[in-house]
Amino acid sequence: MSSGVHAAVGERSMLFPAAAVFLLSAVALKVEVAPAAQVVLLALLAGAVGLPHGALDPLVAREAGLWRDRRGLVVFLLAYVALAAAALILWIAAPGPCLLIFLLYSAFHFSGDWRHHPLWLRLPAGCFIVSAPAFWFPEATRHYFSLLAGGTSAGWILEVMKMIAMPSGVGMIAALFHPRVTARLRIEWILLVGAAVVCPPLLFFLLYFCTIHSPRHLVHAACGLPARQVLPTALLFTLLTLALALFAFSQVRTLPGHDAVIQIVFVGLAILTVPHMLLVEYAHVPRARGVP
Repeated sequence: MSSGVHAAVGERSMLFPAAAVFLLSAVALKVEVAPAAQVVLLALLAGAVGLPHGALDPLVAREAGLWRDRRGLVVFLLAYVALAAAALILWIAAPGPCLLIFLLYSAFHFSGDWRHHPLWLRLPAGCFIVSAPAFWFPEATRHYFSLLAGGTSAGWILEVMKMIAMPSGVGMIAALFHPRVTARLRIEWILLVGAAVVCPPLLFFLLYFCTIHSPRHLVHAACGLPARQVLPTALLFTLLTLALALFAFSQVRTLPGHDAVIQIVFVGLAILTVPHMLLVEYAHVPRARGVP
């Protein structure tokens, strides 16, 4: 996709500004969302909005030349699942380092939401998104980290994220003055910073993930794909992933229900992001592969 189309999709949508203003207004009015309700929202929105943005990966892979026939599709899916399974095995073996690596590659991946800008300009935004909750809501973030990596690892990972948060926030704000940054993007990033400061971590994550990252990537991925295949493919692979998530939830019996949901959602996102991010980066470098 051309950078012009990418920019149009990325900066003209009013979904995020509207949702951010609504959420910031609710916080200003001291409307509280119970932790249990936040977890329910996490499960519902991650399933309904988050999962479909990666469900088009088989079609994206075909457009990138990774498969052409049914046999190629099977090989691609097996490789995709193998990468996710390897990530899960590593997570079980070393959850602390894996959580830190997940946060770091998520920062890079999230910066791709503004891919039409140079990496040095957009990377601070990606870093800020993953690190800001640790700075502004350390106790809640420590709890979530402990669910994902254990209590011992949670402490040092929290400190690493806190050290990243302030420089990345400063870099993000400094980038607002660059002449290539549009007024719409300035508003978007200012709202992101404001939401990170006042919104609990789960609500901030849902705001960003469900109104910027997932819809934006879904639109980008769908552009140029056969329309008749987009919806069936997205539904099929979303339902398959949800089925796996429900199975995993049924097997996690040592944690309270809400904590189990948080663990499954974020570990699931972590392991699926490995093949997803590799595919996204591969699909965005056609010239390096000799594709016109």
